[in-house]
Amino acid sequence: MKTILIITSLLLFLSCNAKASVWTATRNWTPADEQAYSNFIATQVEPNFFKDLNLPFSKLKLDCADAAYALRIYFSKINGLPFAVGERAINNATTKFDYIADENRRLSEFIAWAVDNSGTENLSSADSFPVAIMAIQPGDMFLYKIETAPGTFTRHTYLIKNINSNGTFDVMYSTQARRDAGMPMNRLKQYSFPNPKWAPNHTSQDDINQWGFKRFRTPDQIRKSFTQIPNANLEQYNLALQYGDQFFDYVKNARTTVKESPTEALNRMYDFVCHELTDRAEIVAMAIDVRAKTNNACMDPATYDTYSTPSRDGGILGSYNKLFSQAEKYKQTGEWQNMEESLKLKVDGIFNPSRTANVTKVIQSSCGFQKSQGLDTDMARFYEALLRGQVSNHPNDSLLNRWGIITSSTAATTTCPRY
Repeated sequence: MKTILIITSLLLFLSCNAKASVWTATRNWTPADEQAYSNFIATQVEPNFFKDLNLPFSKLKLDCADAAYALRIYFSKINGLPFAVGERAINNATTKFDYIADENRRLSEFIAWAVDNSGTENLSSADSFPVAIMAIQPGDMFLYKIETAPGTFTRHTYLIKNINSNGTFDVMYSTQARRDAGMPMNRLKQYSFPNPKWAPNHTSQDDINQWGFKRFRTPDQIRKSFTQIPNANLEQYNLALQYGDQFFDYVKNARTTVKESPTEALNRMYDFVCHELTDRAEIVAMAIDVRAKTNNACMDPATYDTYSTPSRDGGILGSYNKLFSQAEKYKQTGEWQNMEESLKLKVDGIFNPSRTANVTKVIQSSCGFQKSQGLDTDMARFYEALLRGQVSNHPNDSLLNRWGIITSSTAATTTCPRY
């Protein structure tokens, strides 16, 4: 009897200490699984997805690329599919977390480890492939990389949630600032990618055919050339060269199934500028908090990158310019006459330095991004400040400098380094 007990105890000990994968894949990815993943993103994933799963997932801190990786990992696990990225070094078969008995905690720790060792550069260069414009679907991504200063780059990932009938996209994303604050993802509706500099192959020959509209590689597609991946398509890169600054207009027109009216289009574009300014107010507020906590010590490169806004500000200016161009187009075609007077009033007011006090009130009441920070500005005045080059994207600058508000008490711009 004693011998049996010893053997049983030994078997239990060996069982408890056996190497265990994060999860065991029961099958390989199929086209049907890719469609299921697309449906999962479109119908089940909202900004609070991981927060709503409660502990341990609610503690995950995710930036833009992290969120895309995390959702792909979660879907793979719950469907018994393999997951591998980073030249297959990060995969579900790892025994790195075999000491964690709880299944959810093991998965959460794996997600945190995977995103810690990945990023937008990896996602674009090694872990995804380009798709045709007409093949873009929920679950795909748009990734860009632009040079904001010599040798300094900004990278970003948008996860596509839906393609709308008017050719715009609903996208989800996070930022480094949101990640550090433990905030959920953000969702942006009716998005049409305003900054022409984000078009594929805008930057360096080293990044040729790497950025743009992309889809996750399955584990068996890692390290394969695009010619070996059935759905890979390089057309967007030629289209970006062909259409230049109008590339995203081409994409929108190509994916349009129901043409929006001039009033709908202009309202959408106006509301989008407001959304971008509201987003900017959030990240500027975070930077001001960091300054207060550190007695305005100069930020290190990583912190600077988190809270600076050069790419964001360029995108906002691009959105203003698209709004102006669209309004001018409607004036030339005569469609402007039939629009709502209130819409014409506020759109014209943004671009007219001689606007009346009443028009200013209309603009201020239509978008109150400035109220959260008690700023004496509005959509029109911020646009003018952008044009004058008064807006600071440096996170060590004062609140007034960040918004281009010039007063007798405006502090001098920071002497902290730019990265």
